[in-house]
Amino acid sequence: MVPEFVYLGHLIRYDGDKLPNLKRRIKKAQAAFGLLFRIWSEEVIDLSVKILAYTAFVVSIFTYGSESWILDDKTKKKVINWNAKNISLLTNNSIHEESKHPTLDVLTIIRKRRADWLRISFTNDPNEPITKSLHYQNLNRKPGDIFSDFEHKSHDKMMELLKREDWKEKLLPKELH
Repeated sequence: MVPEFVYLGHLIRYDGDKLPNLKRRIKKAQAAFGLLFRIWSEEVIDLSVKILAYTAFVVSIFTYGSESWILDDKTKKKVINWNAKNISLLTNNSIHEESKHPTLDVLTIIRKRRADWLRISFTNDPNEPITKSLHYQNLNRKPGDIFSDFEHKSHDKMMELLKREDWKEKLLPKELH
């Protein structure tokens, strides 16, 4: 028996603690951020290009596997603080400013990705193990879980709405449309 192992880039622990995986993602993304220091410090490169590079090369590493994260208050705070520290170096805004009004809102990116992933997975074949697990989770929602961004609807009503073209407008807060 091992206390933890990495599977498809995701750290899995025997005690179910998700925080070590988040810390691992932060370290990997921070290493990528550091390797791009010459780009961040170059004044002739426009901020929009820096943001594109940050999104492609740093945020993508950080958010890998974020569909399964429990977005409780502690995790949200870590995501916001990590992003604010990095973005403040690109924008020359303070960390406080970037945490309150982010130039690039990584938490919203994660929430949108989770919603899209959930719709695809939740409406798959009901006999698939992941689909069964999601149906069970929907019936037993908890704060911060993958269903926490969705308006609380009955299980059957949610299934009906997820199959519609306008599912985002019916189930998600406006910032996630």
